[in-house]
Amino acid sequence: MMIYRKLNASFTLQELAKKTSGKLHGDSELRIDGLAPLEEAADNALAYIAERNSQTIAQVKGSGEKASFLVTAEFPISDFPNRHFIEVPNPQRSFIALVDEFYERWRPEPGINKLSEIDDSARLGEGCTVSAFCTIMEDVQIGENVVIYPNVTIYPRASIGDNSVIHSGAVIREDVEIGKQCIVHAGARIGNDGFGYIPDPEHGLKAVPQIGRVILGDYVEVGANTCIDRGAAGDTEIGQGTKIDNLAQLGHNVKVGQYTVICGTSAIGGSVKIGNQVVIGGAVGIADHLRIVDGARVGGRSGVTGHLKEKGDYLGYPAIKAYDWRRQQVALRKLPDLLRKLKK
Repeated sequence: MMIYRKLNASFTLQELAKKTSGKLHGDSELRIDGLAPLEEAADNALAYIAERNSQTIAQVKGSGEKASFLVTAEFPISDFPNRHFIEVPNPQRSFIALVDEFYERWRPEPGINKLSEIDDSARLGEGCTVSAFCTIMEDVQIGENVVIYPNVTIYPRASIGDNSVIHSGAVIREDVEIGKQCIVHAGARIGNDGFGYIPDPEHGLKAVPQIGRVILGDYVEVGANTCIDRGAAGDTEIGQGTKIDNLAQLGHNVKVGQYTVICGTSAIGGSVKIGNQVVIGGAVGIADHLRIVDGARVGGRSGVTGHLKEKGDYLGYPAIKAYDWRRQQVALRKLPDLLRKLKK
């Protein structure tokens, strides 16, 4: 994720309509000085409305007369003659496209800070940035245009692909492979030892050696303070384009497919295999050695205790098909009344 810096930029609504190829409804000369979320829609700022519902209608009614909105053709523009709208096919995409008009993407200048320690055997590509107090150990391979922020530690033989960004305080352990254009956020730990122990008559518990690696595909993003354990023997693998939120835990030998989303505070047990384009909601727990099929979606705070073999939505503990879980919840709410009737 880039670092953004606000520009002193201002555009008329007509100019923004042209930039988004949208249809303007409102004052073409009204100047817009910035972007805002819908719940904070303000004068001389542009917000977007992703869907029409009672809440978004109320938010538009409560905004100032100089507030402006990106909307679809389905939005009842005529109900708000004193507001300003730009009609576009996809308001969210248009809003994102306008970010670069109001904000500058910033990155530190290439170069190696003299307060960092880099082993002579490490290899850094052209255009890299290594900030202060970083430690890069022996035989590390870093591609071109990689940005490494302060206080990052990279263990021996790790590799990082072109155009990746490693934020402050992250630790990349030995032999970890990170693809190109990946982002590792602050405090993440990639390649910790997996949690593996066996009973031992002398010491009670004996650690199982964790000799595998972690491999991140291209375009992977790892959230702040997330931990991904190295494999015990084989590798822990995260597929291309997968996004992992903050404070998640992925155990040893986990395999995650491509373009999957894992939300914050989720915990995934060892040797779990997750398919492509799966969504794991916040605070989901997944027991070890399970399989989750492509396209499954697990709702927040659910507990997965068995294989999910069919694409679809799952909820609850243990996680079951969302439709069945909702029917169970309705039945449970009726249970006290039913018991009272039975006692009479």
